[in-house]
Amino acid sequence: MKVVPYAAVTSAAWDEVADRSGTAWLFHRAAWIDIESRFFANANRSFAVADDAGRLVGIQPLYRRSVDRGWRERVIDCGVHRHTGLAVRDDVSPETLQAARKIAMRQVLEEAELYLAERVLLNEQDLAPALIDRRTGSKSCPTMPFWVQDYGFELGMHVTPVGDLAVPGMSTVFADQVVFLDKDEDELFRGLDSACQRAIRKAQKSGLSFDPLTPNPSPQGRGETLALTPNPPLGRGETLGLLTPGEGRRLDRIAEYYELARVSAERTGEPLPPIDYYQAIGDNLGPSRAHVLFARKDGQTAAALLLVVDKQAASYLAGVSHHEFLALRVNDYVHWQVMLWLKNQGVRYYRLGPIFPQLPDDWPVSRVSRFKGKFGGQSIPVIQGNYFRNPERYRDDAVREAARVCDLRIEQETARRKAESQRHADPARDLVVLLRRYGFLGFDPRAKEKDLVEGHGCWWPGCATPLAEALPSCALVLAECSPHAPRGEPSHADLAKLGIHCRLESGRAHLYEFAKRSWWKKKTPVFHALLQHCSFHGPNLEPIWHNAEGRAVLALWHHDGRRILLVGLNLVEEILRHTQGDPKQARKGQGAACHGYAHERAEYLFEPQLLPEFRSTPWADRLGFAIVRALARATGWPLVEPLPGGARGLVLLSGDDDQAALACYREQLELVGDFPITYFLLPFTKHTPQSLAALPSTVEFGLHVDALDHPDRYEEICARQADAVRDLTGKEVRTVRNHGFLNRGYLGHVRAWQDNGLALDVNYSGLDGTALCGSFLPFRVRLSDGSWSSHLSLLSAFGDGMLFIKKWTQEQACRRIEAVAKQVETTDPGVLVFNMHPENIGLTRKIHKAIMSLGRRPGWLAQGVESYLRWHEAWQNLTLRRDGAHFVLSSKTALENVAICCLSGSNHSPQIVAVREGECSVRFGEAA
Repeated sequence: MKVVPYAAVTSAAWDEVADRSGTAWLFHRAAWIDIESRFFANANRSFAVADDAGRLVGIQPLYRRSVDRGWRERVIDCGVHRHTGLAVRDDVSPETLQAARKIAMRQVLEEAELYLAERVLLNEQDLAPALIDRRTGSKSCPTMPFWVQDYGFELGMHVTPVGDLAVPGMSTVFADQVVFLDKDEDELFRGLDSACQRAIRKAQKSGLSFDPLTPNPSPQGRGETLALTPNPPLGRGETLGLLTPGEGRRLDRIAEYYELARVSAERTGEPLPPIDYYQAIGDNLGPSRAHVLFARKDGQTAAALLLVVDKQAASYLAGVSHHEFLALRVNDYVHWQVMLWLKNQGVRYYRLGPIFPQLPDDWPVSRVSRFKGKFGGQSIPVIQGNYFRNPERYRDDAVREAARVCDLRIEQETARRKAESQRHADPARDLVVLLRRYGFLGFDPRAKEKDLVEGHGCWWPGCATPLAEALPSCALVLAECSPHAPRGEPSHADLAKLGIHCRLESGRAHLYEFAKRSWWKKKTPVFHALLQHCSFHGPNLEPIWHNAEGRAVLALWHHDGRRILLVGLNLVEEILRHTQGDPKQARKGQGAACHGYAHERAEYLFEPQLLPEFRSTPWADRLGFAIVRALARATGWPLVEPLPGGARGLVLLSGDDDQAALACYREQLELVGDFPITYFLLPFTKHTPQSLAALPSTVEFGLHVDALDHPDRYEEICARQADAVRDLTGKEVRTVRNHGFLNRGYLGHVRAWQDNGLALDVNYSGLDGTALCGSFLPFRVRLSDGSWSSHLSLLSAFGDGMLFIKKWTQEQACRRIEAVAKQVETTDPGVLVFNMHPENIGLTRKIHKAIMSLGRRPGWLAQGVESYLRWHEAWQNLTLRRDGAHFVLSSKTALENVAICCLSGSNHSPQIVAVREGECSVRFGEAA
């Protein structure tokens, strides 16, 4: 038995072995070896194994890699990402098989010695018939590669946040996603995750068609008829925008694919291989093994996939889509149609590539690969391994990566424990932040637990100070089920000694405002409690809110001539659950799409806690304002109103750019006149610096981040687009709304916004006045680790999607706006953000007029989003202290139109003051 160099073997003889070996697949073939050698490797060192009679019995693809091809070391391998391994004919004897393996490994290791390689990388091709059969259990096949069992190779490959890194003793699970196509269409569809199913339905309704350009049409599925169309010709100079039929030569499918890839790469900045690579695939593999498949819309190229097929198995090699069709969910659509087409062609397996189940979701490698897991594939472990010829060269990497992995596991376990116990780092700080949000500045923002208990008269179960010691100065007792109490249970023995008997109430409940008439006749709830809380009864209690049984949950406790506010709700956690949603929904990872859009939006974090009959009720605001008003009455401290001039409501009119024609901008601005408006701009807007500079001074700008085609690269895209829009406008630009209201899990974009100086987002969509996040006011975001971000979020309460998603008329939309406005006027102050796209101005003129009428109504104001952000930031930094008969407001910056009111006296009308840099004294009769 001997080794035969690749150059000494004809392609036909080489491929005959590949055809007759159950462990060979397309990447073993001579045609692919030539592609791999030309575009990815430094040298082709492949060889065949011949028996004593000269017959080829095995083939071994083998390549050299080095630093001039982007590698960190010299490596000998049998394929990176495009795996191969030794392939031996199925008809040889066991003795011949063992001999072939032995001589092949001797040649591989000699080649490594000759090349002075520092590492040898071997693998198996899991689409090879014998190996895929092993996964299904239909045939017997060894489960451990012989080069691991007999030659000292380490099984597996380690992965860092940005890609592979070979280090001794460490490996990460690579789970290849392979869809088994031997099912009927309905079963395949049920195997898709729910968001993918919705995306495909949306795409089919949009009129997309699938173009495999094959004489054997396959059914579209789900009620559609396949529409085969020829390749549309392109204009010779057309490289950007939509690919449409036009004058010029007819491009072949590879060229058409590459043209679309250039459109995407020019927009995203991702590197693109040369067209020669794609052309070589088409030329070398031919039409039976290489396929370029298209999705089209009205004759325009929307998306394309490049597949390679061999031995009844297909592998997804590359894909691209046009950004103007992403909203139609063309990527999900084209993969689904490819699955049906492959099934019709007799293909049994469709591989999409690996996912990494043990890695954090926010790592780049995880985000890039995540989409592969939504098509119902089976997870097949990728078999690969390394032989480290110079292990000392990897010592530093191994130590560093071991520390990284240990730190990661510690971080994950710490986060898990924090989530389970619902602990946050500083309950005193959290309480101050929440009360300040609603205008109660009586607590020092720097206060610690001891300060709040001793200096401000606050107490809650779990405090280091016993209630008996705190009671003489108490103004606020939080009797909720505190996560800081042992085992998360309330500690109410001290209250019971004073005659206040607490009872734990489980989960969700409506709370009602107390009325002196029979309490059970009061049917309209004032609050919807989401979490475990306490109710209580006892002497000297003046109920404010009670539950359906009439037990107080919020009350004034008259004790020793003082009024103490007694709160049975977990105040901080209730407000955060309403405003930020349920993090458990994000961990489920399903149901993230809505309104017919398949990309992730934040609605799914909140939907389980919304009540259909009270969708416009801002529950968090109801609780926050009730607490600070009761606290103000009990303590005599004034409240600082959250809106300029003590306004009841504030209108923020905005519009997403979405590459609207400048004529649409002109029409919208002619209609709104001097009414403030904020445009959230895409970096590729049709505006120029000159056209933006010519806009009225009432126009402000925000950033409209478009990352729909690469949500996994949001941080990079956000940073690049923020810089581009700032350069374009010449403005600071600190407000943001994502294109399509794109969301990532629980607060997944906040750090990117914070890192890029984006201080306020309006990325929660209420659409029709739904109080999605339980509030019509901006709120600081508390991160998952318990720390508070400086970033603010504010609901976009209304959008012109009322017409297109809800299918309402303009009159219906105007009535809805008026109803929510009256609700704000008669309850608590609020900010209503309207998102009215310039491109839809011809259909929304009546709605615009209703918005402007509201903003000019007595008691209401209208501002630009940036203008309001500046005012609110200064308002957040106000401090208030008592000085004898006066209260003194302090500010680091000048602030106009500050409204301050005292609820403990007879005159509740707010005083409007201007706070200069420094201090401003405000008098309310006698300070209590």
